[in-house]
Amino acid sequence: MKGIDEKELKKSYPHLHEEVAGNEDAPHEGGCHKLGAIKLDRGRGYDPSILDFLQRCSTEAEAMEIICFMEKRGEISRAYAASLKRRLSEGGVRSFGAKRLPGHYERTLR
Repeated sequence: MKGIDEKELKKSYPHLHEEVAGNEDAPHEGGCHKLGAIKLDRGRGYDPSILDFLQRCSTEAEAMEIICFMEKRGEISRAYAASLKRRLSEGGVRSFGAKRLPGHYERTLR
């Protein structure tokens, strides 16, 4: 892959350049931090579980969709999917834990 010099980065991707350069006022989405503040190597190799995905859901319908998707892909067993569905119907989406907001992992990796 060809590298890109700073001048080209600034011209083509001004917001990304601001974040990489460490500008505190750089625009960013959903509470994400500038790249310099994130300990990128600490989060490498983390494989989120289905509970991590379910904690990001806002509704029971979203949670059910994730459970069915993971079961269909074979990432969880039919029995585990059934237990998650039962837990969802009995306790609701928050029975899997508090809602995780955008930037959750960046905040925990500091």
